Amino acid sequence: MSLSQSLRNKLHKLNWTHVIAALVWVMLVVFPVATLKHTSNAAAPAPTNISPTSMKDPTTAFDASQKNLGIYDYDQNTISQQISDMHPSILAWFERWNVTSYGKLNYACSKGLTPLITWESWNGQNGVPNPYDLSDITAGKYDSLIAHYADTVKSTCHNSTVLVRFDHEMDLQDGYIAWYPWQGRPTDYILAYRHVVTLFRQHDSAVKFIWSPNRHTDITKSYYPGSDYVDFVSMTLNMPVDVTRYPGGPTELYAANRSIEDYGKPIIISEIAVDRTDQSTKEQWIKAAFSLLENNSKIVGMVWFNNQKGLNDYRIDVTPAIYETYKEQGAIISRENGNE
Repeated sequence: MSLSQSLRNKLHKLNWTHVIAALVWVMLVVFPVATLKHTSNAAAPAPTNISPTSMKDPTTAFDASQKNLGIYDYDQNTISQQISDMHPSILAWFERWNVTSYGKLNYACSKGLTPLITWESWNGQNGVPNPYDLSDITAGKYDSLIAHYADTVKSTCHNSTVLVRFDHEMDLQDGYIAWYPWQGRPTDYILAYRHVVTLFRQHDSAVKFIWSPNRHTDITKSYYPGSDYVDFVSMTLNMPVDVTRYPGGPTELYAANRSIEDYGKPIIISEIAVDRTDQSTKEQWIKAAFSLLENNSKIVGMVWFNNQKGLNDYRIDVTPAIYETYKEQGAIISRENGNE
């Protein structure tokens, strides 16, 4: 029998129902899996649930001509209700270089809120060498990490404003380190800060940078990276329960550091909070802080450090009465901005 005749006989005997079923299985199962494996190493696409048309215009999401209220995303179980009650325009969180909070970035931009990301070049571990040393940052060792993060912000938030607060509270005397590894090195800090800003802007021009010392003193000035690299200046004005240095509250605390205004930049108080055992005093402090935001034309934003840190409880909902105070003051800011 010839080879061609033998082949025809075998084909004639095939169960074509089984052949068709096999082909369908290949198309529905094998091909999609192979395609998934092929694309798994490709750049991740922008989240499909976010588009430029689903978000507010960046000038309405963050408008430096109005008073912007912000809160920190401390508890994901309560943040949605707090946003509904407080009417903030800024949602803030801390992010180390070894972690990326895609979900928070996605959430903020999809809700039309301006993200304020305190971007920390460390892994959160004190007492061990920091893998992201300032000198290495300047030398370009982490350029791919910076560029990838900038691209992630761009693909998620598109053209909306995103605020980046890079390596805050750096302002200790030269050679001293307390709670962050980038402290006590003014020259290295300036060079690293400039490098990060320059590279980030090449990938996402909508990002604005906040230079944010702890307080403002003569030492602080040695860390200023220059006007071209700073869009907003800031400070930390948290008042723990065991500090009685400023009995006049946030107004007195700010007045002691008013020289932050000398840079001529708009000011965002990127951390402000109070921990007081006496509820009446705490309520007065909160109202005074909101008054500071309303009445100082140079302050364009204030972000509540909605957090529990060690023995200090700065949460805005620490008691129902305190939460009501925050809500009432937030509603006043919102009405003055024409949002209610």
